[in-house]
Amino acid sequence: RDMGYLPHTLLNFLVLLGWAPGDNREVMSRDELIENFSIEKINDRNAVFDNQKLDWMNGVYIRKMPLEKLVDIALEELKKAELIKDTKEVDISKISKIVELIQERLKKFSEIPQLINYFFDKPVYEEKPVHKFLKKDGIPEMLQELCEVIEGVKSFDIKTLEEAIRKFMEEKGLKAGQVIHPVRVALTGRAASPPIFDVMNVLGKQTCLKRIKKFC
Repeated sequence: RDMGYLPHTLLNFLVLLGWAPGDNREVMSRDELIENFSIEKINDRNAVFDNQKLDWMNGVYIRKMPLEKLVDIALEELKKAELIKDTKEVDISKISKIVELIQERLKKFSEIPQLINYFFDKPVYEEKPVHKFLKKDGIPEMLQELCEVIEGVKSFDIKTLEEAIRKFMEEKGLKAGQVIHPVRVALTGRAASPPIFDVMNVLGKQTCLKRIKKFC
């Protein structure tokens, strides 16, 4: 539980350590396990506790969770990590947007703070992506021009933001990766994140400008 696993995940996983339904199913409800279980199908091979498989299965169940329930769990994880102080004082709609962005990638609840900490605090910049995407010739100048575009975006919704930045790419003859990768690292400190326009929308215009200008 403290490591971020769901009770049913562990039940499902443990049952399959020594038994199989015989039809290649792995993710099964409690009722399905009870209905299909039989002593005759217990195997006599040594069981292997595969942590990667456990993580995968937990991720399957997390993706099936109602967003509201996952948000409640995320709030507690964020509080434990001291990224928020009081769960009653946070903007629930913002937290919901953030959690929805990572629900498909999440394998354990304990991963939540590390996956989204840059939304609540200054990014911790990883050396490798910074060197790869932000230390190239021409990047500071490109980011400076991009900041001018971002400043001119009046409605900071995802659609308007994406249209403005893709127009900038087209006008400058740049491929998407030449802009998106540096922006992602500048905003999050890492090479991987949820879709960058969604990230920018949640962070807001002023935070985006402040972080990007750090590398101009």
